[in-house]
Amino acid sequence: MNPIPCRFCRLQNKQCVNDCMFSPLFPSNNLRKFTIMNFVFGHKTLTFFLKDLSPMDRKYTTRTLYFEAKSWFFGPSKDPSDFLNAVINYANQTLAELSKTKKLLASYSRPTVVLALPAPRFLRSKTKSSDGHR
Repeated sequence: MNPIPCRFCRLQNKQCVNDCMFSPLFPSNNLRKFTIMNFVFGHKTLTFFLKDLSPMDRKYTTRTLYFEAKSWFFGPSKDPSDFLNAVINYANQTLAELSKTKKLLASYSRPTVVLALPAPRFLRSKTKSSDGHR
């Protein structure tokens, strides 16, 4: 166990274990980052967003959410859920466009080759590959 718990574990009055997923994201010496993100999103929402991501994706997602939380915290013109809904809609639109493009490309060439193209990166990160890496 870590002698100094991360900000996330300190909020919940828990011991911070060595493999705590929040320890590299919210170290105990960075109070401002965690305070702003916790105020805007809440710790349960942060857990929901970060639990299924790889460690590198957690880092990038935390950086993006912190940027959004700062802008909302210091100038609350929009609800933070608007930003998250826009990101989710963009991913869904991209997936729909990819499907349409694959079908169009399949009409010009061999359909079995085109439809077997790999999925986009944001879809592959949630499933394990055959060699054990994410």
